Amino acid sequence: MRWRAPPRRRATAVNAPTAAVVSGTETAVDDIGRVMADRGVRVRRPRVPHAFHSPLMDPMPEDFRQVAEELA
Repeated sequence: MRWRAPPRRRATAVNAPTAAVVSGTETAVDDIGRVMADRGVRVRRPRVPHAFHSPLMDPMPEDFRQVAEELA
């Protein structure tokens, strides 16, 4: 099944021909999860606290650097 992600969500990892990861805001991910489930695709949330490969994490290295500098 081919699917193109709208701008506020992104297919961030294709782990196998039938396994992919979608990231984005919680609302956007929930929306696409419902659409895919309605199409008969098995959908589940990963058991991790953050989608580390999500573009939403892009600002984190700078925040990390600032905290590390305060601790040094």
